[in-house]
Amino acid sequence: MLRLYFNELKKLKRQRIIRIICILGLIMPVLWTLICIRDQLPYRSLVGLNILIGNFLITPSLFSVILLLLFQIEEQNDTMKNILVTTIEKWKIYIIKLVTALFLIIIFNIVTCLYTLIGGMFLNDSGYVGRTFAALLLTAIASISASLPILLVIVIFRKRYLVSMIFVNCFIIIQFLLLWQVTMLKLLDLHLPFLIAYRITYPLQIVNYTSILQEGIDRLYYPASTGVIVLAGTAIVSAFSSMLIYIKQKI
Repeated sequence: MLRLYFNELKKLKRQRIIRIICILGLIMPVLWTLICIRDQLPYRSLVGLNILIGNFLITPSLFSVILLLLFQIEEQNDTMKNILVTTIEKWKIYIIKLVTALFLIIIFNIVTCLYTLIGGMFLNDSGYVGRTFAALLLTAIASISASLPILLVIVIFRKRYLVSMIFVNCFIIIQFLLLWQVTMLKLLDLHLPFLIAYRITYPLQIVNYTSILQEGIDRLYYPASTGVIVLAGTAIVSAFSSMLIYIKQKI
């Protein structure tokens, strides 16, 4: 399994597009960190911005595109037959691809956390290291769990790269636009996984809590236990069903 994992990383390393995407993903948090420092916004605004744009837009985009490329590289190089000759089951290959994508997302979140903490130093508010890291990591997990239905499209259309890419980008953009409306308190009655992910993790963003924010929390409130069940169910059903489809697909 470990050898398979390193092979997947090598495949990505050779792809110029994935290097460009990862570089952009690591540079983008710098921009809004500098904006917050320039405008001397509260530290919670910096954390909230990194979570909203970083974890609910860039993170699902990176995760989906990385997975899409991993499946596409396999088709381009026609390597599946050679892999299966070594008696490695397809479900293991599928799991390794998921783990590879998640590993890169964790690295992205660690870097974003460092940017956030550095920004906090300039804002004279950097005493929330543990809370900041927990907020970024948990919101990333919630965001990815809510976005996992896209795995079905990636697996089903893995031989049609352009179709998959178009659908992936449209899906993520639509999700984010709906999420943006939720932050404006206009779509609170929509119980979609992605919106639920934002609503149950919203209190995590407020690392330096003030009572004036209570009204916003009350409006966005969604039962955490229900939300976790919805996200876990979405992730499990999406991952398991797409794995079954992948296993049954012809080479």
